[in-house]
Amino acid sequence: MRLGRTRAELRALNFGVSARFGS
Repeated sequence: MRLGRTRAELRALNFGVSARFGS
């Protein structure tokens, strides 16, 4: 089951991309 992990991974990926592309 990778439901919680998927959401966490998506959040981490979005955060990293937003921080890298947003900064």
